[in-house]
Amino acid sequence: MADSVLELMKLLREADEASIDAPSLASVVESLPRYRQLLSFGQTVCWDEPMKAVLIEQMVQHGINMPFIFGVHDTDYFSKAHSAMLRDGDFVIIGRNDGSTSNIWAATCETALPFGCEAAPTVSDYISCGIPLGNLARCSEEGILGFIDRWTEAWGWKAIVHNSRRGPVAAFICVGNVLPKVKELISWAASNAVEMVDMPLEAHRTAVAQLLRLINECANSVGMGAPLSKFYICLYRHILNKLIGWTPKNLLTTRSFDFFRFNSSSCMLERFKPLDIFLSLATREVAASAYNEAVANTGIYSLSEFGENAIPFDLVSRQLGRGTVCVDGNWLIVLTGADRRRVERKACEPLTNRISLARCVEEAFGDECALVGKAVITPTMLCSEGVMVLSETGSAYMHITKRFVRMLNEAGIKLELSPLLRICYSTFDAMRNLNAILRLPSHLARFVGSKVVSAEEFAGSWRNAISSANSIIEKMIAMPSPRATFKMFELGIGVGDGEIEHLRRRFEIVSSELSKFGREIETLVMECRQLAQEERNIIKQLMELQLQRSLLKSGSLCADEHEDTESERQSLVSAILALQGRLSELHHKRKEAVHRLKSLAYSEEAAKLRSIRHELYLKVFHERLSLARDALLTAAVPYSGFRPCAWWFCVLDTNGSWWRGIRELAKARLEEW
Repeated sequence: MADSVLELMKLLREADEASIDAPSLASVVESLPRYRQLLSFGQTVCWDEPMKAVLIEQMVQHGINMPFIFGVHDTDYFSKAHSAMLRDGDFVIIGRNDGSTSNIWAATCETALPFGCEAAPTVSDYISCGIPLGNLARCSEEGILGFIDRWTEAWGWKAIVHNSRRGPVAAFICVGNVLPKVKELISWAASNAVEMVDMPLEAHRTAVAQLLRLINECANSVGMGAPLSKFYICLYRHILNKLIGWTPKNLLTTRSFDFFRFNSSSCMLERFKPLDIFLSLATREVAASAYNEAVANTGIYSLSEFGENAIPFDLVSRQLGRGTVCVDGNWLIVLTGADRRRVERKACEPLTNRISLARCVEEAFGDECALVGKAVITPTMLCSEGVMVLSETGSAYMHITKRFVRMLNEAGIKLELSPLLRICYSTFDAMRNLNAILRLPSHLARFVGSKVVSAEEFAGSWRNAISSANSIIEKMIAMPSPRATFKMFELGIGVGDGEIEHLRRRFEIVSSELSKFGREIETLVMECRQLAQEERNIIKQLMELQLQRSLLKSGSLCADEHEDTESERQSLVSAILALQGRLSELHHKRKEAVHRLKSLAYSEEAAKLRSIRHELYLKVFHERLSLARDALLTAAVPYSGFRPCAWWFCVLDTNGSWWRGIRELAKARLEEW
C-alpha cells in the first residue's frame, strides 16, 4: 500500500481505470482451464482473502474443477511496531497514524470497518494541502505528538501487533497466545459495523454473536497450541461456507510454512525454480544485478545490504526463526535476528543448485525448514506453479517484481511464469441490493451530503462524493493561502451554520486593520532606509575630503599642480563641517523615524490586532485541517471497496443480497508478466 493518501490516490485512479476496462469475471474464468492451478496466499483471514469465493462460485458454474490453493502466508514476521510500546502484554491492538505508530508493519491480523482502511493522512499530505501542521501542533494543548497522532489517524482500522521491535515468525505463534486479542479485535470491528446501520435488526446482533462464537469453535477445533495459521484456515473455510453456502471440493488449504518446505524431497518442485538463477554460477551475477536494479530507490534493501553473498530468499525454522540466505562456495550462511547473527554451515560440495543447497539445509537444520523468497521474489515462486490470484490493488511490490522479471528477460534469462489474476469487487455499487439505512462516518457524510442514507442511495452517490473530495484536495494543493480556504468552503462543502462566514468576515476586518499598520510601517521603513543611505553617502564624501585635507597638510601635493593656499584649506574645513552638520541632522531624523517605527510596530493596538489575527489564523487553518482530513479519508474510501473485509457480509448482509450484487458485478483480468 502507498505510504500516504496522496500517493494512494494515484494508485486508486490506476486501479479504477483498469477495473473499468476489465471484462466480467465469468468471461475470464472460461480461460482458466489452460493453466495448472490457482494460488492465493494472504496473511490474515480477517481481511479480504475469503472474498475470492466469487471466483470459486464462477468456476463451479462453468464446471471448472481445477485446484484452488488457499494458503495462509505465515513465514513472515508477526505484525510488529519496530519498537516496544508502553503497554502490558506481548500483543496489542493499535491503529495507524503518522506519529507514534507510523512505523508499524501490520499484516498478520488486521481488519477494517466498512469504508475504513489503513490509509492514514500523513504530515506530508497535510503540508502539501497548504496546512502549517507544525504551527498548529505547537499551539495545541494536547502536545505536538498527541496532536499529530489524532489528526493523522486512519479511520476504522486496527491491527494486532507483537509488542516488540522484531516480532516472532507468524508460523510459530500459537492460537492460545493471541486468541483473546483476535476476539477483542473482531468484537470491536463487528459491533461498530452494526452500529453503522440505522436501527440495526436483531439479526445483525445475532450475526455478530455467531461470528464471535465461530472464532471460539475454530480455536477449540484446532487446539490452543496449534499454529495461528491453522486457526485461520479453519475460519476461512467456515466464512466461505457462510458466503456461498458450501465448502468447495477443489479448495486446497495450506500455510506457506508447509507449502515452501525445503528439503531434499521437495527442492525440485516448480515453486523453487526461481532459486536456480541465484545459485548457478552461469546466472548468479546477472540475477543479482537485475534484483538490485529493480529495487533501487524503492526503500527495499539491495542484496549487499542484507549481507555479503546474500540471495533474495529467507530460511525459516523454529530453530532459526527467519534469516537471509547467503551462499559462498561450499558455505551456507544464514543471517538471522535483529543483530544479523551469523549461522554458518559448510557443505561437502559447492552450493550451485537446489539439490546441493537442500542437502546442506537438511543436514544443518533438519527437514522442518521453509525456504521462501523475499517480497519481490515470492510471486515468481507462486507463478512458477500456477495463476496467482490477487485483488485489484493487492501486493504493493508487484510492479517491482515485474521490473525484475523484465530485466531478466532483457539479459536472456526467461522465467516461465503463469499470469496474475486480478479480481475487482464493485463493493459499494453492489450496495444497491442491500436493504438497510446507513449511518455514514462524518468525513464521508460531509461529501455525500447526509449522515443517514439508504444503501441504495449511497450506491448511487458515493462516486460523486469521492470526486468532490479529490477536487477539494487538488484545490488545497493549488491554493495554500488562508483566504483560499474560504473559497473552498464557498463550494458548499461543510459550510455548516454560518460560522465559516463569520470567521471570514472577522479575518478580513482584522487583516485590513493590520494592513493599514503595515502600510504605515512600510512607509517608515522606507524613510529609515533612505536616511541611512544618505548617511552612508555623506560618510563617503567626508572620508574623501578628510583624505584631501590630510594630503594638503602633509605637503604631498606638487606645488605646480595644486597651490597649497590657506583659502583651499579653509574651503575643505568648511565643507567638512557642513557635511558633519548634515550627518548629525540625518542621524537625528533617522533616530526619530526608528522610534516612531518601533512605537507603531509594538503598539498595544498593533499587538492586539496581531494576537487576534494569529488566533483567527489558527482557526482558519483548523477549519482547513478539518476539511483536509475529511477529504483525504474520503479519497481513500475506494481502497476499502477494492479490498472489502469478507466478514462484513456475514454480519451486515442478513439475506445475502449484497453478496449477490458483489458476485454479479465482479470483474477480473489476467495480467501477463
